[in-house]
Amino acid sequence: MAEQFNPGAGDRLLDRAEQDESGRIKKLVSGLLSVVRELSKLGIPMDEIAATATLAWYVGQNPELEGLIGAMQSLNMTDENNYN
Repeated sequence: MAEQFNPGAGDRLLDRAEQDESGRIKKLVSGLLSVVRELSKLGIPMDEIAATATLAWYVGQNPELEGLIGAMQSLNMTDENNYN
């Protein structure tokens, strides 16, 4: 693995999740970790996962970009076994 892991930001997110009384952050972080782990197992490189997460963060900050995420999500994903 060429990338270096910096635990600072991850630790802060986990701390934030622990402090969230609603449990929503913990649930979302758990889901995020599961999805990223599965992408890693499929051989998706960290930079591609990070770029996608960064794009989603920017869309969350700027709802006008929501159409971009919708377009990405609508890419022919009906058959997960169809790899072309």
